[in-house]
Amino acid sequence: MQYHEANQPFGGTAPVGGLRTRGHVVQSKTDNPLITVVTVVLNNKLHIEQAVLSVLAQTYDNIEFIIIDGGSTDGTLDIIRKFEDRIDLWVSERDGGIYEAMNKGLKLANGDYVGMLNSDDWLEPHALQLIITTFTSRIDFVYGDIHVTDRQGTILGIKSAERPIEASLPYRMPFAHQGFYARRAVIEQAGAYKSEYRLSADLELICRLVRLGFKGAYIPAVIANFRQGGASGGIRTFLETRRIATEYGMGLLESWVRFTVSMIKTELVRHLPSSLTRTIRRMSKSTFSYSVPPKNTCL
Repeated sequence: MQYHEANQPFGGTAPVGGLRTRGHVVQSKTDNPLITVVTVVLNNKLHIEQAVLSVLAQTYDNIEFIIIDGGSTDGTLDIIRKFEDRIDLWVSERDGGIYEAMNKGLKLANGDYVGMLNSDDWLEPHALQLIITTFTSRIDFVYGDIHVTDRQGTILGIKSAERPIEASLPYRMPFAHQGFYARRAVIEQAGAYKSEYRLSADLELICRLVRLGFKGAYIPAVIANFRQGGASGGIRTFLETRRIATEYGMGLLESWVRFTVSMIKTELVRHLPSSLTRTIRRMSKSTFSYSVPPKNTCL
């Protein structure tokens, strides 16, 4: 099947499907604005169905759901095709990484509001309703808390958004990417993800939105569930965040000090007993709180 659209960011022969390829385009309404959820995936047949079902099970009913697949070969597409009549648009082709894939989704989005859901993760049932009701005429983006889980989906605890968000910028994300939604017009005005940042383009985007004066609002609830084990983490992430921090005003010396502290904390958490890592988190005023007896983790 070929899908031809003036603004399509992928090749005309890429495998595509979904309701939009058959002329069914969901619309925004005055009293029921459209919200777009974009999921990017590559070879994740184990978890993609849970992500899809969490979007389809939302209590809010005016949703556009777009999946950008990076050319999966493991059976992921077979699972996506199971929901052909409930997904608005999916496309499968190789891309230049997570953030390039997200940018493809943004170009295809029609929603008044837009957010990202990684294929390892899943939304809480009332997430999009909470997001919609939090937006007001003065709010440009919203953010909430997330559950952190192990690879099996067992909840380990809650990662709370830091407030005010400026307290963590420009070195670290003040909230989880899964809990962030913005007006599509704001993203179009500010610009999309800078894909040269392979692991931390979300941090750079938030720094940019704040620098440009856009206003955020906190949702005091768990929006999504983040499954550990994704692409971010480790020295490459910290090197990127250090680079972003200096781009947004942090001094070179301070950025290297923060980088060093991050590396030390990561190694301590990885190797020390869980009881000690919990103490370290408490002393460092971590925004992560355990909801079950702690396990060794790299949060």
